Amino acid sequence: MNIRKASEKDIPNLIQIIIEYKKEQNILFEINQIEELRRTLVNSIKNEENTLIVSIDSESHIVDGFINFHILDFPLILGKELYISDLLIQRNSRGKGKGTLLLKYIEDIAYNQGCIRIMLNNRMDSEGYIRDFYKKNGFFERNNIANFVKHL
Repeated sequence: MNIRKASEKDIPNLIQIIIEYKKEQNILFEINQIEELRRTLVNSIKNEENTLIVSIDSESHIVDGFINFHILDFPLILGKELYISDLLIQRNSRGKGKGTLLLKYIEDIAYNQGCIRIMLNNRMDSEGYIRDFYKKNGFFERNNIANFVKHL
């Protein structure tokens, strides 16, 4: 498996992975949203404050997963935090260690950038949560923190 920074040529595969995930989660995704998703991915790839890393399947040579993260100064913890906003692996590539390799890849980045911690949110009904994927990779679940969202 090859891991590298995403490029615009990866966008069709990234779109397919995201659509597949949304279908699995029964999240409504309409065809007219594909162009908006494409624009979001282009912006994500071009944004220097954001990093989108892809995994490439060694047999098919196509993108079969990605991780999107941001490194932020976080005064409350007196340092930097790497925040994972997305980690998705194509269904037929799951369970083969690809997600773990992506996590290890960005953990090295976090360490080299002087981050104090890595943080993420995960849906409690997701396959990764149910299988304890993040716990198996050294993450712990904080029970004293509420996750609030406000849609605009």
